[in-house]
Amino acid sequence: MASEGARLYRPGHACARHRASEGRPGDRRPTGRVARPRRQRRRTACVVPRASATFVNTSYDEEPYDDRDGTVLGRIHIARTFTGDLEGESSAELLTARTETGAAAYVALDRIAGRLRDRAGSFVLAHHGTITAAGSENAASVVPDSGTGELAGLRGRGSISVAEDGTHVLMLDYEFDR
Repeated sequence: MASEGARLYRPGHACARHRASEGRPGDRRPTGRVARPRRQRRRTACVVPRASATFVNTSYDEEPYDDRDGTVLGRIHIARTFTGDLEGESSAELLTARTETGAAAYVALDRIAGRLRDRAGSFVLAHHGTITAAGSENAASVVPDSGTGELAGLRGRGSISVAEDGTHVLMLDYEFDR
């Protein structure tokens, strides 16, 4: 699950190389010498944009397909509308498992069409999560090479949160190959 403030860097990106090369004072080098803190270099800002979008489910069609031994497996088709940094609509398919204790898990694919800030197109978002009495967790990622139009080359990871009032929010850290 991506945490607040998390940033992604593709392999070879200057920020990823910088982080990988940083050592902590006191770390042992392969030669057994103790690393000394280096003089601070001027760092370039490596910020990956974060999009935030609220969404509502405009249709919800659930169909159980296996109900035995206390766990119900189901399929859900959902249509959604997004507002915020991501404006558009999606069609989602989810596979779910719900236990009689109230725990649940899902895996899903959303094809989202619209605008991500100033770029128009579509992409597929894969996400999964679990819900228990102790809380919930989930993770989302853009399916590689699924971006179309001005969203071609989109990469990203994020999460979906649900507020107590039922408001759903997608947080997505993203960047483009080109």
